[in-house]
Amino acid sequence: NASVFCANGWSNVTIEKCWFEGNQGITLFAGTDATIINNVFTGIYGYGGIYIDNVTGIVNIVNNTFVDSTCQRGDVLAQGEPTSTIKIENNIFKQGSGSGNGIAFWTVPTTPLIDYNDLYGYSIPYGSGVTPGPHDIPSNPLFTDEGSGDFSLQAGSDCIYRGIGPDADADVPADSFNGVTRSGLATDMGAYNSGTTTTDRKSTRLNSSH
Repeated sequence: NASVFCANGWSNVTIEKCWFEGNQGITLFAGTDATIINNVFTGIYGYGGIYIDNVTGIVNIVNNTFVDSTCQRGDVLAQGEPTSTIKIENNIFKQGSGSGNGIAFWTVPTTPLIDYNDLYGYSIPYGSGVTPGPHDIPSNPLFTDEGSGDFSLQAGSDCIYRGIGPDADADVPADSFNGVTRSGLATDMGAYNSGTTTTDRKSTRLNSSH
């Protein structure tokens, strides 16, 4: 069963700063408008870590971290009646042993907004109906200590200062899972924030093509 299950008539749901481990994550069914930000998903199984079905309005999935999923279809999976807008932005997806995609649409939203995500380790990161974002990357996120559940980013991670910041997109949360404030035009991908900026970042950004 899903750890969070919203069904039949809900609206304006926000799910923030939650830790989902060894369950089916979040299911959103037959409602409108949802915001999912600053969450960690680890060891998630089932059809999708965030499973969206017959949801209308706007769904924002921003600055989450997905690790070691065994989902059958996708870490984020949308089907049924399309949302008018679904935004998937600033997330880190690191493949587990499952056969699913990072992101998959069985029904393509009217306005899919996918960009500034890291999808690493998937043989097919994007499923049916998904167009990669121009700023998506396929890099190892370099978690500090994945084995012990520390999904903050090492100094050399290419996810640092690679996402879009709250000054450029109002849907990006200023807060983070670990309490380090996000600001400016750029920020880290994922739920954690290092506070690093372009002036003190030591690693070199990698260019990726799709």
